[in-house]
Amino acid sequence: MTVHFGLVRDRRSPLTKFLVLSPAFIAFVFLSCSSPAEPERPPATHSLTFNTGFPVKARHAGVHTNQPDGREFVYFADAVTHKKLLFFDTKGNLVDSVGLTAGIDSLGEIAGLSILSMDTIVLSSMYTNKVALIGRRGNVIGVTDLSPMLARPDSAYYETWASATTPFLAGNACYFSIALVANSIRQEQRAPLLNDAQQTARYYHLNNLSPRIVSVTGIGDEPQVTFALDSFYWKMHSGPFAMPESGLYECLNDLVFVRSNYSSVIQVLSAHDHAAHTSFSVASRHSAAAISPHATGPSAIFHLQDSVNQRLATGGYVQAIRYDVPSGHYLVVLVHSIPATSPAEERGLVRPFSILEYDSTFQLVREHEFEGRRHLMFSLLCLSTGTYIQRWEDQRVLMSGKHAFDLLPLDAGE
Repeated sequence: MTVHFGLVRDRRSPLTKFLVLSPAFIAFVFLSCSSPAEPERPPATHSLTFNTGFPVKARHAGVHTNQPDGREFVYFADAVTHKKLLFFDTKGNLVDSVGLTAGIDSLGEIAGLSILSMDTIVLSSMYTNKVALIGRRGNVIGVTDLSPMLARPDSAYYETWASATTPFLAGNACYFSIALVANSIRQEQRAPLLNDAQQTARYYHLNNLSPRIVSVTGIGDEPQVTFALDSFYWKMHSGPFAMPESGLYECLNDLVFVRSNYSSVIQVLSAHDHAAHTSFSVASRHSAAAISPHATGPSAIFHLQDSVNQRLATGGYVQAIRYDVPSGHYLVVLVHSIPATSPAEERGLVRPFSILEYDSTFQLVREHEFEGRRHLMFSLLCLSTGTYIQRWEDQRVLMSGKHAFDLLPLDAGE
């Protein structure tokens, strides 16, 4: 079977199609592990297939490396309908199933999921600032409410958002992006209404001056929180702008990559020392790497959601960051911008995209350009044998639960 990648020919990457030897797989998988610089790529299966029986979300899937034998297990969870977490080996064989019902009951709704070990799974809640530990049989080990630690001196408080694309563990801590809770800035405990331009502008001003990331250690014992990246949005655009977004960060190799649709600069935090952080800029030959923020003036605020949707539908921005184990390179997935007048069927995530490879010092190595509608740009599986990308699926295939990933041709031409 031949699967066409739609890799656009350029002087560095001449490969325009890819040979696949076996049927394929869906996953949104990530691996945190170091790799020597520029090793030879080991033999890899050209496609993988896992039959989960349900659609999979990026934040509810990944790769867990078992200690001490180093075996890799791919996991997928459905926290809504099937309410279970499945572990597979890398050949697609089901290894174990963990029930999530008790965990869901303890949190209300699961937002993020990370594997500490096969016997300890960490779950984060949606909206309630809770983190739960469950065991291999689905039993709840403990629940921690972070809300008291997320309150501000002015009585406002933050809510946590798990990463939209990777697990939320780095080093010995849980990491979350945070945002001010809208109704916490008003004494009458009402969320600012879109027809209240003054209150909405005030909310975004306060949020822009707030920290962006919180790390939590001591889950299940004596939790402690540490805030990082103060005034994240204000330093990005110091003005009356609204920049609504959540969960835009990745935990890879004990590093936390913090990004925004409104900037081409990626902030990189060390999980061991937040003060030792760096940054790098994303630049592409084919597209801008950020969209412009929306003003919060009295008239403009009424069109905030429509404006953001329009800019995301046609603008260029970073969609995800991953780590390719064999090469030791970080992969930045960039959605290409298209003309604002493009028809609806050409907008969104069907657009062309690039995968930019950065080395361990965040220097650009090469850029691969891909066509849309063949693979899902944000769904990457990073195994020790290579990085795989999810094959495009129509609704029927998506709901069937049998999904396909193809090996990325990252070594296609220098």
